[in-house]
Amino acid sequence: MPPLKALETRDLYTVGWIAALPLERAVAMAMLDEKHEKPLDFVQPHSDTNSYTWGRIIDHNMVIASLAAGKYGTISAAASALPMLSSFPQIRIGFLVGIGAGIARPDHGRDIRLGDIAVSQPHGNSGGVIQYDLFKAKPGNQRESRAFLNSPPEVLLHALGNLQAQHILEPPRVLEYLEETMTRYPRLAKQGYVHQGFENDRLFKTTVLQTLPYQPHVMIQG
Repeated sequence: MPPLKALETRDLYTVGWIAALPLERAVAMAMLDEKHEKPLDFVQPHSDTNSYTWGRIIDHNMVIASLAAGKYGTISAAASALPMLSSFPQIRIGFLVGIGAGIARPDHGRDIRLGDIAVSQPHGNSGGVIQYDLFKAKPGNQRESRAFLNSPPEVLLHALGNLQAQHILEPPRVLEYLEETMTRYPRLAKQGYVHQGFENDRLFKTTVLQTLPYQPHVMIQG
């Protein structure tokens, strides 16, 4: 394996990526087109306890970090994000990317299944970024969000609109990217980082919802 290159300055890194779980960070690292050593001028402050991975996706130099093992939630996310912004002052865009469970039919005739990619955008009264732990319970097992944060950066919303237009004209290339990643990292496929097939979805009628133990991988069929 050729030695990794190191960029001259930390200021060349403009995108931050935070993953909550080790398995999410593994995928983030696998998506890099090129990995880097730490920047030549980078001296990590004692107050910054993050463990970083540096690299590039297409033309974007990225810094990847994750939450401390065994710690979750908005406080832990902030504890990773704030030192990252201090250590890499030229970061202009930050992503928090993670896995989630299926959602049964949020709209008529639609659902969100494991393996789908969900990207937030402004809609109605929502700015597109929702603080997930501030909800009000309502009748009928419904929840109402009580907190809305700022919208995603305009540059991301423009890119999202362009991507949506491309997907109207031609199919997404997600499977192509996944196949390339599995070729580079075959251990991911052996550990289950592949689509298991719709025939393996676990579907239950909504009438049994209350009798099921909490399982984030279960899909409820309406």
